[in-house]
Amino acid sequence: MRMLVAKVSTVAVAMFVVASTSCGVIADDNAAVVGGVGIPASTIEAMVSDEALSQLVNIEGSGTSGDASVIPAAAARSALDLAIQVEVLVQEAEDAGATITTDDADLREQVGDTGSIEDLSDASRDLLARYVNANTYLSQSGAQPDPLTEDDALLLYESFSPEHWNDRTCMNLLTAPSDRTEEIQDLLDDGAEFEDLGPTQDDDPAQIIDVIQTCDAAQLAQLPPELGEAIQEAGPNGSGGPVTVDLGADQAGQPVVLSVWFEVESGDVSREDALVELQPFLEEASTTLVVATLEATTVNPRFGSGIEVRTEEGQNGPVLFASVAEPKSPAGVSDVAATP
Repeated sequence: MRMLVAKVSTVAVAMFVVASTSCGVIADDNAAVVGGVGIPASTIEAMVSDEALSQLVNIEGSGTSGDASVIPAAAARSALDLAIQVEVLVQEAEDAGATITTDDADLREQVGDTGSIEDLSDASRDLLARYVNANTYLSQSGAQPDPLTEDDALLLYESFSPEHWNDRTCMNLLTAPSDRTEEIQDLLDDGAEFEDLGPTQDDDPAQIIDVIQTCDAAQLAQLPPELGEAIQEAGPNGSGGPVTVDLGADQAGQPVVLSVWFEVESGDVSREDALVELQPFLEEASTTLVVATLEATTVNPRFGSGIEVRTEEGQNGPVLFASVAEPKSPAGVSDVAATP
């Protein structure tokens, strides 16, 4: 079963990375409650201070700020992300019939002979052992989560930051071998859409006509300079082409020169379009854990403003992640008072 974060690896757990902030959180009472189970703020404080834990997982800003009474806010949220993920995963496994213990045999097998486990605090070792044991059970049991619904898609939509859906730039690209430029242009002039022309299949990759659609800012930033300049000149919601793009030589040493046409779509994403965009994620098992996190978790406002959803590039394409959002009203909250 795919996890809410990257799969457990030789370092046992891969964690979210949450952006740093200058404000902090006061570590008292519960930092969060998941399915009725409290996560004490003192536990988060101990996790951040556990140097051996920071060697196994990525807790941003872990440690103290030169003052044992101060815990970095980003580290507190990052540690809380891990604690919430563990509790959600354990509850999912228990709902499927498991009895999740703190036995650390599987954890030791995954971490290997690094010595880090021996240096972990008891609380940290128990946390990671429960994570690994729950993950192992769900992976091996074949338990299938209930299908996600349109209501789940709406919950996901509402849990993104507003900026995720605002002022979005998307790109449709049509690429073709340069020796077919005139042919393709004639078809476009006759009213053909990009999707009418590609993608095509060909034994020779250089002869493939392809259609690329992306709203990914990182991918857009990597477009060839000549294409980027043409897109910039076209402006928001512009179109253009053909633009000649020289990709150099292929493995056989043959030059690869493409003609590229483009269509730019800029603006806010409507709720209806956003829900359509989220549909593929509803088929992913990992999204079940994101939804479970949203439904089951209440965050202490001193630690964050709730659970926020975002997309990240996974091993097999974009995946959804859930993490503690920064506090909306940090005024009066100093950079982290530790428990006396």
